[in-house]
Amino acid sequence: MKTIVKKLLACLLCAGMLFALAACGNAPDGSDPSSEPEKEPPLPASLVSFSAKTPSASFFGDENLTYDAIANYYIGSNLAGYISAYIQQLFGMQQCAFNCYAQPGVTVRQIKQTVVSKSRNEPADLVVILLSDKDARKYAETSDEQYGTEAYKTAAEEMLTAAAEKASCVALVGPFTLSEDQAVRTAMAGYAAAAEQACRVSEKAVYIPCQAALDEWAKQGEITLESGGNTVLNVNTQMRLAADVIRALHLTSLNKRQKTEAVKNFSADFVIVTDGDSITDSGRDQKIEKGMNLGTGYPSLMKAYLLAEYGEQAPTVYNAAHSGYVAAQMSSSFRREVEPLQPNYLIVMVGINDAYSQWELHSNDCSPEKYANTLKKLMHDFADVYDKVLFISPYYVDKPESSTQRIEYVNDYIAALKALTEEYPNARFLDFQSMLDARMDEIGYTKSTTISPDKAHLTIEGHRLLLTAVLDALGI
Repeated sequence: MKTIVKKLLACLLCAGMLFALAACGNAPDGSDPSSEPEKEPPLPASLVSFSAKTPSASFFGDENLTYDAIANYYIGSNLAGYISAYIQQLFGMQQCAFNCYAQPGVTVRQIKQTVVSKSRNEPADLVVILLSDKDARKYAETSDEQYGTEAYKTAAEEMLTAAAEKASCVALVGPFTLSEDQAVRTAMAGYAAAAEQACRVSEKAVYIPCQAALDEWAKQGEITLESGGNTVLNVNTQMRLAADVIRALHLTSLNKRQKTEAVKNFSADFVIVTDGDSITDSGRDQKIEKGMNLGTGYPSLMKAYLLAEYGEQAPTVYNAAHSGYVAAQMSSSFRREVEPLQPNYLIVMVGINDAYSQWELHSNDCSPEKYANTLKKLMHDFADVYDKVLFISPYYVDKPESSTQRIEYVNDYIAALKALTEEYPNARFLDFQSMLDARMDEIGYTKSTTISPDKAHLTIEGHRLLLTAVLDALGI
């Protein structure tokens, strides 16, 4: 009898356990699956396959890609410049190749001729073509069918076919118009349809419309500026458009950067401020406010990256740097210009002018000791306020064995800055001099002008390298 009872109890116990497991969704550890955090869906695969050796991109269009470009120095604060900067940071310090081929006032047929020529002789992994309204305007003025939608579609097909022969992806952005003329705006629907149809000639072609986005942004504020007698998309609009293209091509899926937990708290209320001298200033708006032109240096490229990577959650970026400033001048303007912005992250790059005062002016007013004490006082007053303070080392792009020995002067400031950052838990030190030395060893000092035209200021390639270093240092 006792044996039967024991067997019944054992059966009941097993049944109870099975019921409990079933109630827990078959979770063997008894945990409640509904309480587990949801996994983020995987990012869609990138539409672009970049070369392992030298990732590359080429850009074609009109004055929107040329209004602030400088031959062999700077691509510009535009679609080309911002997409190039994003691609560069995907590959860290690896050398990339970017080319911008554009001319003011060109029609789709003229762009096609350039695309055919350059795609044959200088192929790229990614080709981006930005089209505006030149054909629609010319057709409205002349009624010439060579500017009509059928001719437009044919030229676009030939252009895309040529570009797709060697590229892994061809992005056709637009067409768009900035005109208020209702006839032009109505006609643009036909040109947009022709562009979309033309993209069907190749599986590599991607159509990215932008008129609706531009119209929406125009309701929020000014989206244009005047340059050389032309009305073009302004810097902030180019930045937002570049972010849209980057996301449309799923380039963010290629981002392997190790990010900190802090990025989960990013929003427009999260503030990043850059400060320093002319290298950071880079022609910024003198009025420090939201939506300011951040200049042509790494702060602008960083904002473009943040928009592409975090969208509406992108932090607000301000640039408070001043050309010509030494550390003492930066410190004196700090309370007036930076403190009211209440930054979460502060990025400081100052010191080359202090070093210059030593080697050229033989002044002790900006000695390495005074330089360090100035920044130490700044940290003493504000270290507890900011989540992170990133100090970027001064640098000089020259051979280490240079007879001028200016590198030795700069190294004294680098050492002083590094020692300072070791005293504060929230301070980070970025040795950009060592990174530039490594790049010079890679490409040779005969090509140093691709990084800096004067050994101190940076070209667009130099700023792209600095951007990558800053993003890595901050974990964003």
